[in-house]
Amino acid sequence: MVDYRFKEVKFRIVPYLNKYKYGYAFLIFVRLIYTAILIYIPTYIGMYIDYITKVESSVNLTIREFLLKFTLLIILEFVSMYIAYYLNVKISNYMLIDIESDVMYEVKRLPYEKISSVNGQYLAQRINNDSVTISDCVVEKFPYAAIEILKIIVLIPILFSINTLLGFLSLLIVSMYVLFYKLSQARYYSLNKDMLEKQAEFFSRIGRQLFNILVIKINSWYEEIDSEFLKASIPFVKSSIKFLRYDFWISNLSNLMTRLFFAIVIIVLGISLGKGTTTIGNLTTAIIYVQILIPGVASIIESGKSYQKYKVAKDRINELISMEKEHNGSKIIDDINVIECKNLTVLIGEKEIFNNVSCRFERGNIYLIVGENGTGKSTFVHTLLGIYQPKNGKILYDGIPIEELDMYSVRKRLISFTEQHPYLLEDTIYNNLVYGKKDLNKEEFMNKIRKIHLLDFIESFDKKYDTEINEKSSNISGGERQRIAISRSLLKEADVFIFDEPTNALDSEGISTFMRTLTEIKRNKIIIVISHDPSLSNIADKIIKFPINQGTF
Repeated sequence: MVDYRFKEVKFRIVPYLNKYKYGYAFLIFVRLIYTAILIYIPTYIGMYIDYITKVESSVNLTIREFLLKFTLLIILEFVSMYIAYYLNVKISNYMLIDIESDVMYEVKRLPYEKISSVNGQYLAQRINNDSVTISDCVVEKFPYAAIEILKIIVLIPILFSINTLLGFLSLLIVSMYVLFYKLSQARYYSLNKDMLEKQAEFFSRIGRQLFNILVIKINSWYEEIDSEFLKASIPFVKSSIKFLRYDFWISNLSNLMTRLFFAIVIIVLGISLGKGTTTIGNLTTAIIYVQILIPGVASIIESGKSYQKYKVAKDRINELISMEKEHNGSKIIDDINVIECKNLTVLIGEKEIFNNVSCRFERGNIYLIVGENGTGKSTFVHTLLGIYQPKNGKILYDGIPIEELDMYSVRKRLISFTEQHPYLLEDTIYNNLVYGKKDLNKEEFMNKIRKIHLLDFIESFDKKYDTEINEKSSNISGGERQRIAISRSLLKEADVFIFDEPTNALDSEGISTFMRTLTEIKRNKIIIVISHDPSLSNIADKIIKFPINQGTF
């Protein structure tokens, strides 16, 4: 990754170019070699044609010598082209990963309310598309355009030396292309940006349908989903057609101009040959050079289109990384003894979740939070962790305001949280258990696992703790998934343990084991449990009932 994060609010490509500057410079060098060979070959062919047609020439080679040198040039051209291709693929892919990683770094530090309000699949599609566009433009499209322009600069004087009128025609076609690009760039930008937005929204709809395929199957909502799919596709299709139609018009008008230019060149050269003012060798050389020049001239339009795509991608990334980040303090603490709330008021959007609430959580206690769904239990806990920002009031950790604390560090080292719908990696059970934990002794860690007694079921698996959990954890049951998630939390050396609906998928034996474990560890811990399970009240030191409007508990 490139270390430019948090230093500015605008995306800059320079840090990425600096990271790959040697490879990038070598790529440009190889492309220049390839271009030099490409430009030299027509001159060499033209001189030899003049030699074999008995026109005065500086070349004095046999056919064998000519073919040998020509073959060496072709091989060198191929090798340089392959090296350039390899470097292009390597650098662009590494740069793509760096850009995506850095953008995701910034996005993950946006306030949770902002991230949760955006469809994740839409965001992933958007970040990937824009990162691909930027890396592709910077590594391939822009250097290619620069070298094509360099070719134009080199070839026009050569064409002037062959035929003055041909040189002027070349200048005219270049000027026309530049003017054409200037006139089309603004609309191309706006149409491309609109299409990318609609595309990301459409693919996010597809992703949601696939994610909820089980519900769709159970309810046989095939017709309804097909109808929703077609309806969602209409804005994308319309936008795409509009953009591609404009893109087609630009590209084909460009092709028309180049064909017209080539036809005029042939006429000019034919007249010159007829008058005897040029040789067959010069004619051959000029035709080949014009064939090289035309893609270079056409690249003015193509590079202009690429630049507009680059601007769209850069602006869209800037929209993301320039958003205001969530607040995180700098003070580090090494333990938590008391968490205190004073006159806390929390709103999510316009909805007030609780108002003017004060509370205190101390070590050595188990706190059970109960209440109907939607009454703010999870929101309250998330606010304690600094995920949501209260409208009014204070949260104190050992008397220190939460605003002053580095809550990234606090949550990583001192707080263990088991979510209602556990997140498991597509990896082995062991790697899921050790996730986020560093410098572990595997033998000691396995001894801790066995003491929890929630994972005895793993012994029935052929590969035991090396069993792979697949995507969506569909090869293990809901109860097994819950046991793994709870065990992962309990294995963390934390001061605060928070469990959100931990017993929903557990059987009676699992619930008993879980309750026994909490009572064993509570002496030096703050334990908060959100649950509808009445049996947990048997181990609770304090029961907190939601909804809470105001008051102290």
